[in-house]
Amino acid sequence: MTAASYSGMLSVDQLDTTIYETDSVIVTIEPLTDSTEAVSTTHVRIVMHQVRFSPRMPIALDMTINEVAYVSGDNGVALSGDSIVPVAMGGPFPTYIITNLQGLVKDNELTLSMKCGRYPLTYSGSLLIEPASH
Repeated sequence: MTAASYSGMLSVDQLDTTIYETDSVIVTIEPLTDSTEAVSTTHVRIVMHQVRFSPRMPIALDMTINEVAYVSGDNGVALSGDSIVPVAMGGPFPTYIITNLQGLVKDNELTLSMKCGRYPLTYSGSLLIEPASH
């Protein structure tokens, strides 16, 4: 799997009957490499660039989800992960542990669903021609 960036819609359930949506969110998927491994890796890093998960967030931030498993198949590349502590602003954010992460890369489209802490979120984006350089 090669690195790729997508632009699309992030939707976060605010758990109060409202959904917070942000368009043009850039998400990058990068293969994780380990120089000690002779075989190709089966994990990727997902970086959500300059995101806000709520209208109450004072600033946008980059959130990284490491060690997301992937499997290539006839229906695209399936992504999955559970109990992953995301990294943002230089450190771990255990309050917003990522659970139930499911995703698919197919036909230049990326779809993701997961829970970030208590908050369900979804993302749907299209491949950008050039990888984002943030």
